[in-house]
Parts: sequence; C-alpha cells; structure tokens
Amino acid sequence: MKTFLLHVLLPLLVLAGAGGVAWWLVATKKPAPAQVPVVQAPLVRTVVAVPESLQLVVASQGTAAARTQTTLAAEVGGRVLAVAPELRDGAFFAAGAELVRIDPVEHAAAVAQAKAVHARAERVLAWERAAAAAAVAVWQRMNGGTPPALV
Repeated sequence: MKTFLLHVLLPLLVLAGAGGVAWWLVATKKPAPAQVPVVQAPLVRTVVAVPESLQLVVASQGTAAARTQTTLAAEVGGRVLAVAPELRDGAFFAAGAELVRIDPVEHAAAVAQAKAVHARAERVLAWERAAAAAAVAVWQRMNGGTPPALV
C-alpha cells in the first residue's frame, strides 16, 4: 500500500497541483500596459559630398615584383642577327612573335649532324640484324632446331 501511494498517487497529486497553478496564472493575468514607442534620431552626422581634385602622397617602402615572369631559351644555338624592340624589361609581346633571330647556318649544320648520327645508327642497326641472322643460321646448321634467345 505504501508503494502504491508513492508510485501512483503522489505523482498524480503533483501534476494536479501544477495544472491548478498554471490555470490560476492564466485566469488572473493582467493586460500589459500600452506604451508609445519612442523614436530617437540616429546618432550620425551627414555631409553632402562635393566632387573636387585632390592629389595624395603615399609614402611606402618595399620591393615591387612582376606579376608574371618568364624565362626565354633558344632551342638551338647560334649568332644573334636581330632583336625585337619588344624584348626589354616589363614589355609585353604577342604569342608567336619573333623576339630574336638567330643565324640559320649553325642550325642547318646541327640538323645535318643530327641526320648523320641517325644514318650511322641505322647502319649499326642493320649490321647487328645481319649478324644476328648469321648467328641463327650457324646455330641451325650446327645444332638444328630453334636457337636460344641469346644466339
């Protein structure tokens, strides 16, 4: 019986008491007094802007650096024959513009030398292929069958 009172009736009594107090507060409320809002002036000062000329002097120190930098390099060497007037510090130039003209004689000699090196490599390759074919023929004549990969 004691546990019934503690577990059932006591919580019901607390809820009923809280509901009664809430009803009494709602029933006896007084209307809030009406107040007229007070309008305050803004705490700023205004000035009419007048256009005028003004020269400002700014003192500063530091290092100025270009936004974009590039390095130019020739693909071939040679004597410089002409330099474009756009090729100076801070200048702009269009993509594909001729900035420097190099003597074509040295370039032609370099191309001829590269062709000679290529022809020599082709000759060595043909020689090695012929030597490999001869080695295979000798192997087949002496041993018969397919030669190993190192022959």
